[in-house]
Amino acid sequence: MSLGTSSEQRETYRELLYRDYLATHSGDLGEARRSLHGAGPYLRRLIRKFLPQDRNIRILELGCGYGALLYWLTQAGYRCLEGIDRSPEQVEGAHQLGLDFVRQDDLMAHLAKRASASCDVVIAFDVLEHFAKEEALLFSDRVFRALAPGGIFIIHLPNGEGIFSGAVVYGDFTHEVTLTRKSLGQMLRCSGFSQVNTYEDTPVVHGMVSAGRYLMWKAFRTLLRLGYAAETGDIDPGLILTRNLLAVARKGLPGGQR
Repeated sequence: MSLGTSSEQRETYRELLYRDYLATHSGDLGEARRSLHGAGPYLRRLIRKFLPQDRNIRILELGCGYGALLYWLTQAGYRCLEGIDRSPEQVEGAHQLGLDFVRQDDLMAHLAKRASASCDVVIAFDVLEHFAKEEALLFSDRVFRALAPGGIFIIHLPNGEGIFSGAVVYGDFTHEVTLTRKSLGQMLRCSGFSQVNTYEDTPVVHGMVSAGRYLMWKAFRTLLRLGYAAETGDIDPGLILTRNLLAVARKGLPGGQR
């Protein structure tokens, strides 16, 4: 009895796991929806800090889930939005939020058929870690083609060199690859991105409790940084120690314009 090729086996298990992803990994749609406003401060900061101010830019979110980020983008006034997710369960959840521009599709297939330079911003929030290495590079290549010159690719993913990152890396059976700021930058530059900036995924201050969390993290990070420097001699200020990281990659303008 043939079990098929490794790619066929991977596709079979993905179909099984992603069909009911919320139910098998995160609880249910109701539970996810209850976290929508709790995630608001973090997502509003991301929008404010990394998104262009022009509310008419074309934004595509790949692997958008039930639409938490897209919801807050609509609240911020952005109008040209698209969302793609493989899970019918997640897409239905997005439609219940009024996000009727979210569609069900395979992410790779969508990018393959999408017109070149058809969006200004592409967002992949907790997506890249679900691909094998060769798939992640192909995904990056296809995002690069879909972006207009000067467009940006915003990525959130587990941080391979972060403290306590194992809980994120191994906390989802569908995770396949773990990257650091350096390996992520290596991959993105191979795809043609001319500028890659990475950031720690720090607590957002929006009240007394979160302010306390932020101050405790800063103190704890200082100790961790000293320990890292003592072991390695590395005093690189760009070291990222949070469990997740954010990256913003830019597609250069023709002729090297800025």
